Amino acid sequence: MDISTENTFTDTIHRQQGGVDVAVGGTFVGTISVLFSKDNVNWFNAASLDGPGMYFAEIATAWFVRVGFETGNYTSGTAEVGVY
Repeated sequence: MDISTENTFTDTIHRQQGGVDVAVGGTFVGTISVLFSKDNVNWFNAASLDGPGMYFAEIATAWFVRVGFETGNYTSGTAEVGVY
């Protein structure tokens, strides 16, 4: 998914357990947040990415996951983001 504005996120995925992979590409100025939630309402920032790269998390219980630019963390460009 291409993201080029703040307060925009990937579709939320729900993982029961195992791994969560995040791939970030593109050319952008800003900070991508990897957000986790137990209830799909209250989110916390598990990781921040300031440029292209990968993030992996091993989880033992169910979590909702989404990735994007939180308000105030986007300046310019387009991030290409995938959550798997």
